Amino acid sequence: MTGSYFEAGIQSNLIKKPAIYAYGLSKSLTWMLFQHYCNKIDIPLAKFVIPNPFGSLEESSRLIPYLMNSWLTNQTPVIDSPSYIRDNIPVTLLAKSYAWLINNLDINKVFQPSGYVGSQKKFVQKVMTEMSSRFNKKLNVTFKKQSFFTEPRIRTNSDNLNWQEMGWNESFFWDQLAEYYQTIHGVAQTSLKKSELIIC
Repeated sequence: MTGSYFEAGIQSNLIKKPAIYAYGLSKSLTWMLFQHYCNKIDIPLAKFVIPNPFGSLEESSRLIPYLMNSWLTNQTPVIDSPSYIRDNIPVTLLAKSYAWLINNLDINKVFQPSGYVGSQKKFVQKVMTEMSSRFNKKLNVTFKKQSFFTEPRIRTNSDNLNWQEMGWNESFFWDQLAEYYQTIHGVAQTSLKKSELIIC
């Protein structure tokens, strides 16, 4: 069963985390329901906890599309909440992690695959560094001082991944992501097939 790191009740560093938003609460209740009935009728159950995936084909309101669209139209993005500590995972690494769990299924395990863990400021700086060389231009971003925290300051997964063992290539992921957005904006002709762009 899949879940979200926005839900409650998953142990992380011995701290029991509260649910974030109604979405997190609904995931928490669903997990409790499945646990109850699987235990009752003796059906084994494992869980795959999804942090914050990013890649191509995201909704335009999300962070990565906002950054890319700003930079490729020569605008400077503004980050309002740079101090949150979050866990951002490339979607292709998330997919490989899911496949790994299926192939190495440990019944009753809660698997929490982790990607880039750190402040949102650090993550945006990582994205900017990766894209600067691929867009071949100097990129800028403005970070506001965060004084309001409507969500928990820290929310991360806890299982570090062996990227090489899973066959995931970090550089190739960033290459694909850059080319995907360049293609959308007509900045460069893509050499990737449509199927390759979709799985980015």
